[in-house]
Formats: sequence, C-alpha cells, structure tokens
Amino acid sequence: MKNYSYTSNVIALLSFSFGTLLLIVYLLSKNEFLLAVGFTYVLLAIFFNLLVLVYNIHKLLYRSEKVKTLSEIGILLINVPIAYSYFLIVMNQIP
Repeated sequence: MKNYSYTSNVIALLSFSFGTLLLIVYLLSKNEFLLAVGFTYVLLAIFFNLLVLVYNIHKLLYRSEKVKTLSEIGILLINVPIAYSYFLIVMNQIP
C-alpha cells in the first residue's frame, strides 16, 4: 500500500513541477507552440490526477488509513487552484 501513497504524492508533485516549468518557459519565450503543449499537458494531467483521485477515494472508503489518504487527496487537489491561477496568468499574457 505504501507504494501507491508514494505514487500519489509523486504524481501531484510532478504535475505541479511540470506545469510550473511550462508556465515559466512560456512567460519567458512567449512561444505560441507552448500553448498547445501546455493544453495537451493539462488534459493528460487531469486524466492521471483523476485516476489517482478515484483510487484515493476508493481507498478512503474501504481502507483504514483515513488520515493519510485524506492528506494524499488534499495534495492532489491543491493543484486545481494552482492550475487555474496559471491559466489566468497565461490568458492575460495572450495579446
């Protein structure tokens, strides 16, 4: 069970890190190709994060490690307002 907890946190951290990297590179370069890359990345990140979220909700309902699982769900969900903030930043940069 420990490996899945680790995977959940790693996916959340990678989603945040790669999204931040894409944002910084876009803001520095203003390369429109990065908009397409970023959009594709967001779709993939949503898919993988949802898979992990569904697994964590299942684990929350049927396993005993409730506090740890809630923590993992919180770490995953904290990416949502961050991604929305990044979206607003990018939309304000497009002429």
